[in-house]
Amino acid sequence: LLLLYPTAFSFSQAKFLSNFAFHLFWKIYALHGIRYMVAHADTVHLHVVVEALRYIT
Repeated sequence: LLLLYPTAFSFSQAKFLSNFAFHLFWKIYALHGIRYMVAHADTVHLHVVVEALRYIT
């Protein structure tokens, strides 16, 4: 994927995109986690989701 980017692609832009992707991944993970928890009433997964939400906020 990185090979598709032009060579002039700056480090700051790359860092911004990686941070954005990382936070987006955690938000998606948290949303799926909440849906899973509601479906399965899994208290262990709730703790993982809460930690993930605390980490990104």
